[in-house]
Amino acid sequence: MWHVSTCISAQCHIDEPFYISMETMYEKAIKEIIKHGQKDTFQKRCLKIVLDTLDIGWGFHDTLSEIYEDAFQ
Repeated sequence: MWHVSTCISAQCHIDEPFYISMETMYEKAIKEIIKHGQKDTFQKRCLKIVLDTLDIGWGFHDTLSEIYEDAFQ
């Protein structure tokens, strides 16, 4: 989670493989959060990451939104 949020806030925009990597890490982190029963603890942080991607291309925001909604809605 830290790596994904840090790269988003630092505007580490590179190329499509970079975004795919970030999406994969975000999804894995959420799966671990759920596995360990920590949804309530991390939901706001996970949502902030999604909201911080509103202006990023490559369909990145859409993918993170889908991952978030599948996990928390």
